[in-house]
Amino acid sequence: MAGVRALRRCEVCLFDALLDPALLAELPPAAQRVDVGKRCGEHRQPQAEISRLLTVYARRGLRVVRLKGGDAGLFGRLAEEVEAVENLQLPYRVLPGISSLNAATTGTGMLLTRRGVSRGFCALTPRAQGGDTAPVDRTARAALPIVFFMGADVVAGTADALLRDGTPAATPAAMVFDAGGEGEAIVRAELAAFATQRAEVMSALVPHASKPGLFLVGEVTRAGYDRSLGALQGRRVLLTCSEALQDKTADQVCDAGGVPLRRPLIRLAPCAERPRPWPRWPATIGS
Repeated sequence: MAGVRALRRCEVCLFDALLDPALLAELPPAAQRVDVGKRCGEHRQPQAEISRLLTVYARRGLRVVRLKGGDAGLFGRLAEEVEAVENLQLPYRVLPGISSLNAATTGTGMLLTRRGVSRGFCALTPRAQGGDTAPVDRTARAALPIVFFMGADVVAGTADALLRDGTPAATPAAMVFDAGGEGEAIVRAELAAFATQRAEVMSALVPHASKPGLFLVGEVTRAGYDRSLGALQGRRVLLTCSEALQDKTADQVCDAGGVPLRRPLIRLAPCAERPRPWPRWPATIGS
């Protein structure tokens, strides 16, 4: 729903080829549509030009939507586009979609994790930078980042097992709590710090002990979106207005680089029955 609201408020939309054309019908009639779709061997716009267009329109004060099919975070050049925006200190939001990985597995029944069969999977591309092919052998797979689900309460043991298996102690790692939720929190440290439960790491983990968490290990954990851009600089803003105003107010907070916390104090609902009329008291009451 957040993606549809973004489209309905959009002034310029840079869209890809691999998406449902019905999504473009959500754009306002006056919105500018820019086709930047890419297919294998045929690019309407090179990636550098797409990133440049994003910043050009945004610097004009226009509300820009970069519409991608699936999950832009999986081989979708999201990193380059975010970097271009951050270099100019422009506020932005990333609204994740559903990857073709989910459609090809969860949607077909070929589940990548199944009790007693598989506890995880590996996802990589045989394409290297520049379009060449890259190795997919054991050495290449061993260098990939690892994500551990449902491991918040055993993170120390997991980290220790990786160290004993030969993973360097200085390997960067991170615990992500309540991913995508209002209380999202990230604790970053070297793998050895998680394994030995150093005081600074434990003190950061304790406040989030009851939240769902994912443990990520690898160089990718050094990166992260810059939440400090915009007038609100990533601050959480409590919204206590009525439900009728929540969406509009939340959009304004997001546009200014803030995080809206929806807590409406007024909730309008239709009455289940007609209200009873007030009793008609006499003008005077005798003794």
